[in-house]
Amino acid sequence: MNPEGELNKRKLWTRDFTILTLGTVISICGNSLAGFAINLIVLDYSNSVFLFILYLVFFNLPKIVVPMIAGPFLDSFSRRKAIYTLDFISAALYLSLFFVLGTGFFNYFFYLALSIALGTIDCI
Repeated sequence: MNPEGELNKRKLWTRDFTILTLGTVISICGNSLAGFAINLIVLDYSNSVFLFILYLVFFNLPKIVVPMIAGPFLDSFSRRKAIYTLDFISAALYLSLFFVLGTGFFNYFFYLALSIALGTIDCI
């Protein structure tokens, strides 16, 4: 068999690859903007720079620790299913945040837990 012939048959830019790439870019942009907005909400409601910085630490701490653990674990699963699942979980968390903000409820520990969950999903 000719190795070059095999390479020509396998294309990188398939329909699924394009959908996943565009979805990931949109997800990253949305998570960045939503994270920034939630940061400002925490600062506005708490009126404390210390609590704001603590929130930022809890949001970014999973980005340091989780990739070392999640990388080998996720290699045994379908990447497409992992991306879809994490995006749907993230959407559900943001939707729950929408409803919580609609009621006017503010609990700092709820936002810390949410920041850990969103930071973990963000880094995976």
